Amino acid sequence: MPPLIQLQPDDEHNRKLAANVCPSDWVNPEPASRYNLVVIGAGTAGLVTAAGAAKLGAKVALVERGLLGGDCLNVGCVPSKGMISAGRIAAKVRSAGRFGIHGGAKLEVDFAAVMQGSGWV
Repeated sequence: MPPLIQLQPDDEHNRKLAANVCPSDWVNPEPASRYNLVVIGAGTAGLVTAAGAAKLGAKVALVERGLLGGDCLNVGCVPSKGMISAGRIAAKVRSAGRFGIHGGAKLEVDFAAVMQGSGWV
């Protein structure tokens, strides 16, 4: 049976992401006959809700068909903030000459390192 999660491109970084959020050896637990709460969706709100209720002693089921953490954590909001920060820093360094700080025009950005630092890979 092919995995439910197929991230593109199929490279080492996406395989690592998939292994972290959808481990291939995961076995769903036996369902309970009754729950206090069923949370549909393991995005940011779903994870917080399920964890909070479980800490309060509730019997919780968390249902997710995609990646744990949702789009925001895995491919959207969170990783993009790291890339945006790197871009802003590069722009500030390049324009630093007006403040007497020179050499910024020669700045090189290592995109792979930015991606690594942003948490995207």
